[in-house]
Amino acid sequence: MDYWIHKYDWRNHEREMNTFPHYKTTIEDVLIHFIHEPGNGSNPIPIILSHGWPWTFWDFHKVIRPLADPAAFGGDPQDASDVVAPSLPG
Repeated sequence: MDYWIHKYDWRNHEREMNTFPHYKTTIEDVLIHFIHEPGNGSNPIPIILSHGWPWTFWDFHKVIRPLADPAAFGGDPQDASDVVAPSLPG
């Protein structure tokens, strides 16, 4: 508990999360939060990164940008994806 009360830096993680574009929409009366990182290639392929409980969209934060902009990480720009990472509803 000491770590979570005195040492965990929530604001640092919050700043890092907020570097991604966040959106909300309603689907069949259910509010959905998601990150959408547009691809940087000439013809990005859409990809949805989904997860199950108890995980979150944040578990994908290290792969979202490499998938959206592979050239920036030493990859081929033709492999770019439009990345959508939704949160579980609720």
